[in-house]
Amino acid sequence: KNGQRGFGLSRLSGGANASSTISIDFTIHGNIRCNGKARLDGEVLGNVECKELIVGENGRIIGDINAETIVVYGSIQGSVYGKSVSLKSSAVVQGDIYHNGLGIELGASFRGKSASLDAIVQNDRAP
Repeated sequence: KNGQRGFGLSRLSGGANASSTISIDFTIHGNIRCNGKARLDGEVLGNVECKELIVGENGRIIGDINAETIVVYGSIQGSVYGKSVSLKSSAVVQGDIYHNGLGIELGASFRGKSASLDAIVQNDRAP
């Protein structure tokens, strides 16, 4: 995250509310961690962790996602962990979604299971 637009990443504002964009012509091999908001229009082959994530229509993630708020227009292959998860009509998700709230628009494709985040916490506490 070098903050230079020429490298496919742009930082739109500073601090904890920062917003970063991974452009459509960008492919990342490895994990990404962002303390603020992120928009992914390119491809990530690895896990993504941030506060808020938007996966654009051309965005693709092969790996797990962990964020408070997740909005998906593109494709994901992996597990999704979020308090609020929204699959828009163009979304394609192959993997399990763990959430406190899930919205799926007509036309979205979802293959996997849906479960509450609370179920994960309870399973972690089990002896």
